[in-house]
Amino acid sequence: MEASLPLALNQNEEIFQTALYIAISVKQKKQSYIASLCGIAPSYLSKLKGWYIPVGTEVLIARPPTKQARFGRLARTLIDHLAAQDQILFEDGWFVEMSSGRKWGQLPYLSPEIAQSLPPASKPPKAGRKTTSSYKPYWQDLEIIGDWDLDAEARTLTGGGLYSFLLSQETFDGSSCLLEARICFLRFDEGDKDLPASFGLVLGWQEFSASRTYYHLLCSEERMLLEQVGARGMDDFSDYTHVDDGVAFSLATGACHHFLIRVLEDTLLIFVDDQLVYNVAKPPGLSGRMGIRPWRSRVRCHYLGARRW
Repeated sequence: MEASLPLALNQNEEIFQTALYIAISVKQKKQSYIASLCGIAPSYLSKLKGWYIPVGTEVLIARPPTKQARFGRLARTLIDHLAAQDQILFEDGWFVEMSSGRKWGQLPYLSPEIAQSLPPASKPPKAGRKTTSSYKPYWQDLEIIGDWDLDAEARTLTGGGLYSFLLSQETFDGSSCLLEARICFLRFDEGDKDLPASFGLVLGWQEFSASRTYYHLLCSEERMLLEQVGARGMDDFSDYTHVDDGVAFSLATGACHHFLIRVLEDTLLIFVDDQLVYNVAKPPGLSGRMGIRPWRSRVRCHYLGARRW
């Protein structure tokens, strides 16, 4: 069910409704998962949902939301999620699936009241209507450290090895923030070939005059665990402490994964491919920038973003 008109940039609620439709009806994501991603209760999401599809039909019926919300923030969250996990990008007023070229704009509601308020499908957008997206490429919000190759057309950053990082330019304090990344693992022979492969996500990055410290969600061929790096003011390679024993986890060459870390008041929740795989107590005073550390792996980053929710 595709629309024939683009979305207007200033219509955050319309953008949110289309993104929600794609996530739930097209990609078959659970509404409870989308609610968790947005940081709201499933029942509240139901009240924000501006459409429904009667059982046994493909008819899209408009239903005015029963609650008001910060639709701009919610739209941003779903835009980033669809880009990271499904390679559906929001450009020039359209959600476009990169693999198929399929696109969605304004939802084609069949409610007579809604239909009468929309321009005919055969007509172009009204003159002066602003449809160009202001959402910039994700890499423009990152600090790129080390040897990375940018492919702007494919929207990827490829790199790896020791002391390479992709970091958010923004600092995140306290709770109610998340880190999302879509990563493909090309090989595990970067750095010291006698040591096991590893990759990680970075939290709480802070820099000082001659050192840096951060928390690192270490992912290896056997485990996933949280560690603190740089607490003694020494080099990343030797200055680290495991926070706990972590959980069983496995990386494999050629695999692609969608990572999501939600930072709550006292807990870190780690999702991989929409499944909760690890939760650990949030380190006291966690604050700083967020990102990824390829370390002993070479990766292709299809999306990386940190934000508040």
